[in-house]
Amino acid sequence: MPGCSRTGTRRSGGCFYRDPVSEGLYRPGHPEQIVYSLNEGGAENFQFFLLDRKTGRARRFTDGTHRYTSPVWSRDGKLLAYASNARNGRDMDVYVADPSTPGSERRIAEVQGSWSPLHWSADNRRILLDEYISANETYLHWVYVENTVDAAGGEIHTITPRNKHKEDPTVSYQGGRWSQDGRSVYTASDRDSEFLRLVRLDLATGAATVLSGDVPWDVEQFDLSDDGRQLAFFTNEDGVSRLHLLDATTGALLPSPELPAGVAGNNLLFRHGSHEVAFDLSSARSPSDVYSYDADARRLERWTASEAGGLNPEVFPLPELVHYPTFDTVSKNGPRRMIPAFVYRPDASRFKGRRPVYISIHGGPEGQARPLFLGSMDYLPDELGVAILYPNVRGSTGYGKSYLKLDNGRLREDSVKDIGALL
Repeated sequence: MPGCSRTGTRRSGGCFYRDPVSEGLYRPGHPEQIVYSLNEGGAENFQFFLLDRKTGRARRFTDGTHRYTSPVWSRDGKLLAYASNARNGRDMDVYVADPSTPGSERRIAEVQGSWSPLHWSADNRRILLDEYISANETYLHWVYVENTVDAAGGEIHTITPRNKHKEDPTVSYQGGRWSQDGRSVYTASDRDSEFLRLVRLDLATGAATVLSGDVPWDVEQFDLSDDGRQLAFFTNEDGVSRLHLLDATTGALLPSPELPAGVAGNNLLFRHGSHEVAFDLSSARSPSDVYSYDADARRLERWTASEAGGLNPEVFPLPELVHYPTFDTVSKNGPRRMIPAFVYRPDASRFKGRRPVYISIHGGPEGQARPLFLGSMDYLPDELGVAILYPNVRGSTGYGKSYLKLDNGRLREDSVKDIGALL
């Protein structure tokens, strides 16, 4: 988990482990402290550590046994909210704690299922919560930080209630940010839409205002500046991440930079007290690099140049987006359904004629193949002359909720037929 002090410099410091570090969060007001998550032993029972950058010492402040996820600092940096199954090993309750103070943990929401904290209100009194059911069904709630479920409190306030009728379509809500005045919440939702759109929910009336227009792609992540004036969000456009900026007051789109074709990580954040947004981006020739964009100065900066193990990443093949026909039609008497796929081809000047093709199928069933860094898989096209094809068969995310549902239930084998259409 290295750091970088300014653009154009080598990464340095931090800690290195045998097990993967999944995320790290600076403590607001205390940049010398970082909370990070470690997957000890690969068991996916993630543990949290507090790192003092001055001394280089890190201390685990979770129990070492249960699963801890979704850490979110309060605005003032005094408390950390997170989810854990420590109560029964199954349900992900919501807790707050001061990582510097042993024994300070409090459970503020006792739930059933998978819940996680999303964002603290500007006054640090309320926390926005996410309840995950499936890729097609999530709900938003909030809770007072003062809640203690062992006392008389613990009330959970629902923002997006469940449907009254089973036949009503389910809705997905992805992410959430409090408005500056605490009267509304920003989220990405597919309510009344094929795709996740950036919307503002009025807490008093329940009204939803669409902010991202009619972009026919999913909004995959977003953030709100501290002053509540600007929104930054990525859209997933045929697998490629595109950055957009929006005036949160007027809804007008602001100038945004052209980025390398790649995939943004889940780390889109505004710098405190500014309109500069930071994010990481992975591409076919870069494992993951950090960028920032200052919306006021209209300045894009690349902070890191990730290592490729001594190899020259410029020789790695760039992905080509293709669409191929499958076995069925979009509608009765309609056109053939087209399946999107990414192809990595070997260098034609080195490998002549027809080449073998390796078909790689993403996990899931929900999921999406995207133009990411291949790592060791680059050996196939670069050294063996084998092309790699990554199809996004029906049931993949990123192409609308109707496409996502095309392999549900007894239709599951239709996704296998999509692969057969390649052969």
